[in-house]
Amino acid sequence: LGLFKKKILVPYTHCSAIEEKTSLTAGNCIDEFIHAAAIGDSFALFNLGILCFCVNGDKRNEKKAIELWKQASDMGNTDAMVKLARCFEVGDGIQQDVEKAIDLYLSAVSLDNTDAIVRLAPYVDNEMSNA
Repeated sequence: LGLFKKKILVPYTHCSAIEEKTSLTAGNCIDEFIHAAAIGDSFALFNLGILCFCVNGDKRNEKKAIELWKQASDMGNTDAMVKLARCFEVGDGIQQDVEKAIDLYLSAVSLDNTDAIVRLAPYVDNEMSNA
């Protein structure tokens, strides 16, 4: 489980890349995420959300991804906050709510997430030009 203490994104398609460095294999990569998520690892929850959201075809489960990102976000995972905010921002898998997106971006910014700063910038610029 030490792998999940490091902030690395390991999408399913890249599980083979970590085989060389760990005891994980592509076959048990998802099982390891599920186990880590079950014991409260917010980054594992985030990664499971990525897997649910990014799968092509009828296996894609946006609702489950959003649920997982909400859980991880509630645990303080800023990457999950940004993903969830983006879904709210564009209405991807959830009803569009720009105000909710901005609130999530602001929460992530307050925890020093640089991606959230970039995502929030257009709203700040727009606010300043309307002042």
